[in-house]
Amino acid sequence: SSDVCSSDLPARAINMQHPTLTPISFLSAIVIALVAVLPGCTAGSSPTLPIPPPLAVSSSPDVNGIITIRGEGAIAGALIAAYNEELGTGVIGQAEADGTFELQLMASPGDSVTVWQRVGTETSGLLSVIVPEP
Repeated sequence: SSDVCSSDLPARAINMQHPTLTPISFLSAIVIALVAVLPGCTAGSSPTLPIPPPLAVSSSPDVNGIITIRGEGAIAGALIAAYNEELGTGVIGQAEADGTFELQLMASPGDSVTVWQRVGTETSGLLSVIVPEP
């Protein structure tokens, strides 16, 4: 397995809250972020096998309605995305060198948040996480 443009930079999250954000426009935002975040990657650094979705769990919303999605099993340096279809909000972050990540976004108990990872032009399968009650 190759190390895909990993760095020791801290995980970054870009908040993408917009009331009319669709999954297609959110995916477009990921592609734009890839161009900005991974300029040194080459085509030969993409994995040849399908990328599995990362493992993730959600916290209950805090008093401000913010949940924390924590996960592991991501590819080092991969872009990690979480999208709440009910609210039309999403967030993009980057996996740490050890494959862990943490993202925060607005959600309510019972909301379904879809989580996936992207490396180069490869996108993983989708993982659906249900936001628990407090």
